[in-house]
Amino acid sequence: MPFPSSQIQSFARQLLTSVACTSHPVQTYPNTDGFSVLHDLNLIHTDLKPENILLVGNSYQTFTYNRQIPSSSTTTQRVARQRRVLLDTEIRLIDFGSATFDDEYHSSVVSTRHYRAPEIILNLGWSYPCDIWSIGCILVEFFTGDALFQTHDNLEHLAMMESVCSSKLETKLVRQVQNSGRGSNGNQAAKSVSAHCLILLCSLYVGTSLGVTSLITPITRQPKLPRSTSRP
Repeated sequence: MPFPSSQIQSFARQLLTSVACTSHPVQTYPNTDGFSVLHDLNLIHTDLKPENILLVGNSYQTFTYNRQIPSSSTTTQRVARQRRVLLDTEIRLIDFGSATFDDEYHSSVVSTRHYRAPEIILNLGWSYPCDIWSIGCILVEFFTGDALFQTHDNLEHLAMMESVCSSKLETKLVRQVQNSGRGSNGNQAAKSVSAHCLILLCSLYVGTSLGVTSLITPITRQPKLPRSTSRP
């Protein structure tokens, strides 16, 4: 059963605040003060997915629903009689075993398939935006109750991305894939792929009513500072 829109907005604010840079403090969560734990430290999680997001509390209240619920399928309609609503939306992010500093070695393939960014599939190199893409896929899944990209094939995955975002991959990126061998994490063109597609993805599926795109836009425009190499 998908989460209510107001609770998805709460999850989105917590995820974007803890992972990516925000341009203003998030007053709802005073302990964050607008500080991003991961990306401000030049650290990329690389494996964001629902399984790595834990609820602090599992208490809920049951309400009568009796209506059609959101779905990623256009052929299957689902109806629920009751709906369980969390009493507390506070979450914790876990599993930093694959986390990577931006200036250190990047393996060619990261992220779980369903939440993998297009630049990783295209082997163009990856950086902070791959985390933001994963968050976008997670939020859509929270809204529909289904994984957005249910495939294990690269070509099909890219085709599904084009269909969801209603936008073809840029010609210059296709040429870059054809003309280069293995990607580089310093590739600036690659870093813009997730940022551009994610805003479209959240606008089309989750909707601007959740206030998600207003949070993402400043994140995708904010530059990163070099990580200090000094040790305490």
